[in-house]
Amino acid sequence: MKKISGKKYIIIFFIIFLTSTQAFAQVTIGSNLNYNPGSILDLKEYESSSGGANSTRGLALPRVKLTDKNNLYPMFETSPGSNTPTSDYTGPKKAPEDAKHTGLVVYNLNKCDGFGWGTYVWEGTEWHPLTDVKYLYQPDVSIANTEAIKINESTYLIHLPSGRDLRPFPSNKKFTLGVNWTDPTEGNLKKSAVETIDGGLKFVSGSHPDSWPGPIASSPISFDYYLNDMSDIIPSDNANVHNPFRSRETSITFETPENECKEKKNITVRLNQTNYRLTVKRDNTYFNTHSYRFRKKSEQFSTGPGVNYYRFLLLPPYNLSNVGGFREESNARRYATYKDETPGILSATVVPADIPQEAGEERIDGTSVLYNRNPTYISATSALNKRKKAGIITYTDTAVVNRFYPVEIHYMQCVVDGYDQTKIENASANPAEWGTKVLRHTDRNNNTFYSADFGSAGRWMITNLAATTYDEGSGFEGEALEVYQTIDLQAHDGGKRKYAYPMLDVTEGEPANWGTKPTGWRWEEGIFYNWYAATGRPLDLNNNNQEGASGTEPARVQGICPKGWYLPSDNEWNQLEQFVYNNISKYTTYDKEDIKLWTTNITTNAWLSSWNTTKGDRGFTIENEHLGHGAAMKDMCPPKSTATAFTYMQGSKGYSAEYNLGGFNATMVGRIKAKEKPVTVADERMIQYSRAYNVNYWTRSQNSAGDAWLRDFNVNYGSINRTTYIKTHLLSVRCKKAP
Repeated sequence: MKKISGKKYIIIFFIIFLTSTQAFAQVTIGSNLNYNPGSILDLKEYESSSGGANSTRGLALPRVKLTDKNNLYPMFETSPGSNTPTSDYTGPKKAPEDAKHTGLVVYNLNKCDGFGWGTYVWEGTEWHPLTDVKYLYQPDVSIANTEAIKINESTYLIHLPSGRDLRPFPSNKKFTLGVNWTDPTEGNLKKSAVETIDGGLKFVSGSHPDSWPGPIASSPISFDYYLNDMSDIIPSDNANVHNPFRSRETSITFETPENECKEKKNITVRLNQTNYRLTVKRDNTYFNTHSYRFRKKSEQFSTGPGVNYYRFLLLPPYNLSNVGGFREESNARRYATYKDETPGILSATVVPADIPQEAGEERIDGTSVLYNRNPTYISATSALNKRKKAGIITYTDTAVVNRFYPVEIHYMQCVVDGYDQTKIENASANPAEWGTKVLRHTDRNNNTFYSADFGSAGRWMITNLAATTYDEGSGFEGEALEVYQTIDLQAHDGGKRKYAYPMLDVTEGEPANWGTKPTGWRWEEGIFYNWYAATGRPLDLNNNNQEGASGTEPARVQGICPKGWYLPSDNEWNQLEQFVYNNISKYTTYDKEDIKLWTTNITTNAWLSSWNTTKGDRGFTIENEHLGHGAAMKDMCPPKSTATAFTYMQGSKGYSAEYNLGGFNATMVGRIKAKEKPVTVADERMIQYSRAYNVNYWTRSQNSAGDAWLRDFNVNYGSINRTTYIKTHLLSVRCKKAP
């Protein structure tokens, strides 16, 4: 056969080999040498011995810029890069052409669009590289952290725990950022960091992104950094003392180098540290500072992380449309539910409607959203549900991993006057039959009072005394007390026995008819007595005996108390307090979790004998003063008052059990005493103080000729204050049953 010579004619190979022209001849290309018998086409320059080299040159494939992995482009493309097929490569014509060209081999010069330089073969549906090809990747960075949120093509967001919410914060403060980028061999990845919110994250020394190694020339790579929690700006869990809605952020930007395929690309990673909370506020500084509690468990959440707990008192009817109003503030989305505890007090349909089942915005910029909430009150004033729990609003986090403690708002009914009197029996004439029952009695003036048993401390009144006439056994039987009718302090010198009704509101310095029952007065409030009226003891300026617990126990006196009852001493008040302290579960509205917490703590905080002689607040308290024997003895509901200054009682620390359960129910009617810090003699007048804020109870134990011991219950505290007042001041009285 004819030999074809000439190295310049290698192109003839493609004409013969790749066209559909039938060729029956065997040929050698590249020389005039004979072809090998078994080959159709033999490419060689010279003969070789034993299968050695036979050429100094190679086969040059056609150089093509492929433009589409799944199409025969640019072979059937109207123009390279147009992505428009020719008429021979559309519709039903495409598949036959794809199949017909299977095995087509080219050397690709396009290293963009997902290709790389190298030899490709058409496999019927796509181009496939025959050998490793050199890719030129699109500049790109991805973040390996699974928790990273891709906000857009150039921004990632990573939420970091604050260390002050429920998300776990690593004890070693270590965090890691994982970075991948497409082709570290094509240049170095640059980075920069910017503090964007509240001065940026607080990195532990030496771990700020500026200190990370760079420029980066490998992938993947991990950066470890160490972060401080937010305790420097949120030192307290009390959200109303320190703003909990804080955010810090540092943004890290990675800059990829450009190449001939793509421009450079910037990828920003926002490292955001936000503290998530939900808080409850009212229009009162005291409430906002002190009225929340943290509890490990609750009625709604028997298991879990615990709750932030608020108790709202639905107060007497002065603005019923807003008795339960509050402001809900948060920077997180949350669910809200309502559970009716005592039907007919709050509108169970209005509360959830006012608070959507899923509400709120996610804020990561240090701000929060404030919502005004006003559940509707529907209770009839004749209902016997005073001191009952109306219902519970509960907020929970919508996030899979809770960020803030659930919040519970417990509404307590204090609007109505009626209360549950089941289990309260009329006292029989024989005290031996009383046992531990809660009993109903009447005094010399036919006023009702209740009593309950306090174990080793005896039986005590659990409502305030309202008698104005001395009873049999007092030594002054039938004698009526004088009405206190003047604001002049000096008029009360001389041991005169005086009384006064507690007024709903008294303007300082304004004379009042203290002997007339004011509108709205309830018999449970009792009346005020000076010490001489309460004890029946005369003025004795020469008697300075100390009769407190550390002094001489004074002789028992009945005083203004009913027959068979007497005014307790300072020491007997100590006995009562200690008994309640040690048996707190019997006399309070504390739930099982409160009692468990109290019991655990008083194991190491038992009643101290030194408290019996301590002047001032005594007793161990916990839970921001909410748990204590004083709080356990205070009525949860305040007496009526039109003075809006006392609306902070909506967060009262009164947790006494109801009357029918034997709770002590110290009624916060205030007292009548000399004006605080008089400036002139004219200012030395007696005025009513602190209605719905505190109550003081006389003992029969004097401190000196001019003053005597008393017990002071204050709405702010869970303890009880043992102190002294001038005997001419007018305070409340609780009597103890004589043995």
